[in-house]
Amino acid sequence: MGRRLRLSVHRKNEFRKKRARRRGYSVAVLPLLTVSISLQKVALLEQQIPVPQRQTSVSSSHIAEHFTLRLSLPRNLCEQAPISSLNDLLRRLRILPVIPEGWINVTPVPVNSVSFLKLDANEAGDFQLSLSIKANEDRSWEVSVVGAKLQSASFLMLPQKIDSLSDLKNILNVINCSLVCCGNDDLKYEELVSVRKGTFMDQSGTKKVAFYNSDRRTIQCDDCQLLIPQSEEPVKRCGSCEEYRQVLNRMLYRKSIPGKDKDKTASNSRTNYRYLSTPEKAQRMKQLHTVAKVVKQQVSRLHERIEKMIEVRGTVVDDDLHKHLSDITEETSNDISQLHPEGSFARTFWDAQRKALSLKKLSSMRWDPIMIRWCIYLRHLSGSSAYEMLRESGAIKLPSQRTLRDYTYYTKAKSGFSDEIDEQLMEAANIHTCKERDKYVVLLIDEMHIREDIVYDKHSGAITGFTNLGEVNEHLMALEKQAGNEVDRTHSEEPSLANSMLVLLVKGLFSKLAFPYAQFPCTALSGELMYDPVWEAVSRLELCGFKVLALICDGLAANRRLFRLHNPDAGPSDVVYKVSNPYCDDGRSLFFLADPPHLMKTIRNAWYNSKRHLW
Repeated sequence: MGRRLRLSVHRKNEFRKKRARRRGYSVAVLPLLTVSISLQKVALLEQQIPVPQRQTSVSSSHIAEHFTLRLSLPRNLCEQAPISSLNDLLRRLRILPVIPEGWINVTPVPVNSVSFLKLDANEAGDFQLSLSIKANEDRSWEVSVVGAKLQSASFLMLPQKIDSLSDLKNILNVINCSLVCCGNDDLKYEELVSVRKGTFMDQSGTKKVAFYNSDRRTIQCDDCQLLIPQSEEPVKRCGSCEEYRQVLNRMLYRKSIPGKDKDKTASNSRTNYRYLSTPEKAQRMKQLHTVAKVVKQQVSRLHERIEKMIEVRGTVVDDDLHKHLSDITEETSNDISQLHPEGSFARTFWDAQRKALSLKKLSSMRWDPIMIRWCIYLRHLSGSSAYEMLRESGAIKLPSQRTLRDYTYYTKAKSGFSDEIDEQLMEAANIHTCKERDKYVVLLIDEMHIREDIVYDKHSGAITGFTNLGEVNEHLMALEKQAGNEVDRTHSEEPSLANSMLVLLVKGLFSKLAFPYAQFPCTALSGELMYDPVWEAVSRLELCGFKVLALICDGLAANRRLFRLHNPDAGPSDVVYKVSNPYCDDGRSLFFLADPPHLMKTIRNAWYNSKRHLW
C-alpha cells in the first residue's frame, strides 16, 4: 500500500513538472508540504506568495509554495486562517473563492474597501442592484439594500469584523438567503400615493410614518427592516410594513364607500384641507356659505312655526293651575332629594326651579353660582335670541340676561392700568402655585384704529373717548399744546378725540396664558409717548411675580423709534435689540423683537413693489 501511494505522488509531481514547463516556468523539484503546517505559518506564507502570471519568470520556490498551498492544504484550514488586511483578503479570494452565485466582487484602485454586489434580473430582463456588502479598511462591514444602508448591528448573530474567509462566507450566505422587504407594492395603492403626494403622515398630521419609494415602486415604512431573515413560513414583507398594510386597506375602504368623499369640494366632504388645491378650497368655502345660509333660513322658519303652535295649542297657566303645579312640586321634592345627592347639578337645578316658582317676583331670586355658569354657557351656545325665547316661554325659570351681564362684566373696562386687572391676571396664571418656567412672559404691543366718538358712562359719570396715555404723557401733551398756543394763537385748546387704541397683551412663553392687560386711547402715536406706558407695564408685571423677557411689536415707525430711545448713541445702521431690565433682581435683559407675521408681510410687499427696499 505504501509503495502504491509513493508511486501515485511521484506521478502527480511529474505531471506538475510537465504542465509548468509548457507554461514557461523554470521548474525544480516540487516538494509536498504536509497538513501539519500551523495556521500562523500558512498566513505568513500567503502574505509572501504573489499570484503567478503567465509568461513570467519566477523562482521555483514560489511556484512550489503556491501549488502546495492550493493543492495540498485542506480547504477548511485556509478559510479559517486569520486575515490581516484587505489585500490579504483579496489574495485569499483568488485562491479560494467563497462568493455565492449571483454576487460579483468590485474593488476600487487603490484598495481602500472591498464591495460585493448582488444583481437580480427584473421583468424586462435587465440586471439591477439589489444588495451590496462593503468591507472597510478596519475589516468592519455594512449592508446596503437598494441604496439604503443597514448597519451590521442588525445582524447580531454574525461577526462584527471579517477576521477570516470563513467569516466572510457566513456573512455572504446569511445576507444571500435573506429576503428584501417588498413593502406594499400593490397597484391598488397607487391612488393613495397620488392623493398624498408620496408622503403618508400619522393621524395628527405632524409625523411621517411611510413614503413612496419611486425606485422600487412600493410604499415603505420609515422603520422598515429592509431585510427579512429566512424562515420556514414564506414572508414577503417585514412586520412594520405588514402592520401599516392594514392602515392602507382601511384608507381604501373609506374611499370605496358609495357617496363618501366623491366630491372633495362638497360641504360634507371629510377630505383634509391640506390635500386640496387653492381653487378647491375656494369652492369648498362657497359651498359651506351656501349651506350656512340655507340652515339660517330653516331655523327662522322653525321659529315661526313654533310661535304659531304656541298660539294655537298653548295653554295659559292661570293662578289655580299655577298653585296646583306648585303643590305637585312640593310633594315630589322629597323623592328628588333622595334620588339626586346634594351638590349635584340636577339637585341644584330642581331647587332653583322650586324656589323660583314660590316667588311672586323673579327679580328677587338669588341664583346659585352653578346655575349662573350653566346659563352663561347656554346663552353662549344658543345665542341671546334663543336664550330669551326659552326664558319667555315659561317652561323653566332662568335669570335675565341683565343678571348674566353683571357676572360676565364684573370688572368695569377703563383705560390705563388697574389693580383689579392685576389680580385677575395673577389668578388666571395661578402665579402663587404655578411652575417657575410658567412665570416667563412677553409683552405684546399693537395699535388698532377706532371710530372717533365720545361715550357717557352712566356708572362713573365720566365721558370717554378722549386721548389718555397716562398722567405723565397727558401733562407733556398739555405743555406742548400750551407752548404751541403761545406761538400760534389760532391753535385749539380743546382735548383731542382718540382715533386709535394702544393695546398691551401678556403672553406666556411656556404656558397658554394670553391676557389683555391694558389699553390706551390715543392719536398720533409716537415712540416718546409709548415709553412711559411700556415701562410701567413691565414694572407692574415684575411686582406681580412675572418675569418679562421680551417686548414684541410690529414694524411701525413709532415702535422702531421706541427701540432706539433706549440707546441714543446708536448709529443709523446699528440695531438696538435689548436693554437692561431695572425692575428685576436677577439682572435679566429686556429684548426687543419684531412680530414674525408682520415681517413676512413686509417681505411680501417689498417683492410686490419694486420701488420698496427691505433695508
